[in-house]
Amino acid sequence: MKNVSILVVLDGAPERALRCLQSLAELNPVPEHEVVIVDDASVGLEPLLARLDGDVAVERIPTRVGFHGAVSRALPRVKDGVVVLLRDAPRVDPNFLAPLVGALDDPSVAGATAVTAQSPADPSVAALALAVRTADLHAIGGPPSAPLGLEMAALV
Repeated sequence: MKNVSILVVLDGAPERALRCLQSLAELNPVPEHEVVIVDDASVGLEPLLARLDGDVAVERIPTRVGFHGAVSRALPRVKDGVVVLLRDAPRVDPNFLAPLVGALDDPSVAGATAVTAQSPADPSVAALALAVRTADLHAIGGPPSAPLGLEMAALV
């Protein structure tokens, strides 16, 4: 299977970051993957990031640059293959990665997203994970920027 890098942008919220990192630690080992954390000038994450014991790469950005800027800064650190962008430090299912990355086996598929559906009474859907080929991301010059925090939507 292809190289897979999971890129997580953290911008605060230590409890949410901890839940995300714990869920990543429980991921099925197949497909094999690396985790790259981008600390976008967070406040309050220092103790949590200090506990990471080398299992993940950490890119620290001293001045907040937002999701687009954080992804752009960390992109050179990920392996060639597939990058999975995680936004808002979501808690992920242990088996979410294989089907997400597997969707890119079809060359006509440019990106795949994992969505979180709310309750039937609130039919909103959130896309907190997006898988794209790193070559495709580099070909377009990195993640496109969009207003109102819609950077990931602009990729699909």
